[in-house]
Amino acid sequence: MGYAAINIGELEAIEETDRWSDLAGSDLPWVSANAVIPSSTPVEVSPYVIREIESARGRAVRVGVLGIASPAPGSLAIEFADPIERARSYAAELAGQVDVLVALAQMTVADSRELVKAVPAIDIVIGAANDTHVTEPIFEGEAMILYPIPQGMTLGDLRLFFGDDGRPARFFYRLVPLPSQLEDHPDWVEFQREAEAEINAAKSP
Repeated sequence: MGYAAINIGELEAIEETDRWSDLAGSDLPWVSANAVIPSSTPVEVSPYVIREIESARGRAVRVGVLGIASPAPGSLAIEFADPIERARSYAAELAGQVDVLVALAQMTVADSRELVKAVPAIDIVIGAANDTHVTEPIFEGEAMILYPIPQGMTLGDLRLFFGDDGRPARFFYRLVPLPSQLEDHPDWVEFQREAEAEINAAKSP
């Protein structure tokens, strides 16, 4: 579907579903700044990616996308290092390389607030936490925190408008419902079927 980055979170690391082993050999753009990848695991993950896009006025904008997660303790196939410490380290590494820094964050809204307080270089947080979603952006200082509706039920549409200083000056944000009458892609149907089977098997006594 043309994703620039996919964050590694709790669902990828739960041992019971064995999804972690499924990541090996995947060419999807996985990112995580704080997932501790065992050397014995052939899963390739980058802490961040940088994508250059062109604005409506033809300006080149460098967007950094950082993956971060703070999963609840449990039976996980991998460990997650301190998210704030890792985010702060990689944000410093990206200084001067990006115009906008986006954090894909699996954590609570409260933790996202603490994250941007501790790492002010983060401009935007796109968060996920169980069924948490908010229809309007949350602002913590100058950072924007977004929690779209989970499980692909809406498409989050964020548009940034840049000022003369090269920084975002205005924004437009909306959640676009995906109507049920749209036909699902066959690959998605198969993926959903396999995922539901794994979840049901994990819940079985």
